[in-house]
Amino acid sequence: MNNINIKDLINLLLKNLIAILVAAIVCGVGAFIYCKNFADEKYMSKGSILVTSTSISDSDRVDNGQVAASINLLSTIKDLLVTPGIYEQVADKLNNKYTAGQLMGAAEITTSDDKTLVLEISFTLGNKADAEKVTNTFLNATPGYISSYIDGSRTSVTSPAKVAVKTAPRTMQTTLMFAFLGAALCYAVVFLISLNNAT
Repeated sequence: MNNINIKDLINLLLKNLIAILVAAIVCGVGAFIYCKNFADEKYMSKGSILVTSTSISDSDRVDNGQVAASINLLSTIKDLLVTPGIYEQVADKLNNKYTAGQLMGAAEITTSDDKTLVLEISFTLGNKADAEKVTNTFLNATPGYISSYIDGSRTSVTSPAKVAVKTAPRTMQTTLMFAFLGAALCYAVVFLISLNNAT
């Protein structure tokens, strides 16, 4: 196989097809068993809040300057919501089932773009019901927490926490990925052996 071409590679694949399929099956089954029996399940629930300045809330007409002020305010509030204080409040309301540190690690606070006034808040936990409960508890705590630090802001929950969805393990995707990796690794080994024998 000094001059390797596509035909040689296909012939090598067909010649060792059974071994490659066995490797794919073994790796795929191994990944499936791990996902079903050993991998920790994770569930995510998401909700959102709307943040505006009181100048918008109290005005009949809104100009671009007021909107820009609210967008700038949103950035500050986003930073505020990753400080320990609100997570300590939420932990207390949940009777300390989770520590503030655990809640901080489970939270994600994002915006869809840099012109929105909406913050999306999600929590990923190992229990489906807890993910939804924690997210709602956090959402409901945000108006009071934010107003205690930032005058001139108004926060409202625009979307309560949705039913938590399973995010891990992704059994099917993981099984297929490891099956492919097993087949690819087996083919690579076969190719190297054939290359060595040819020389």
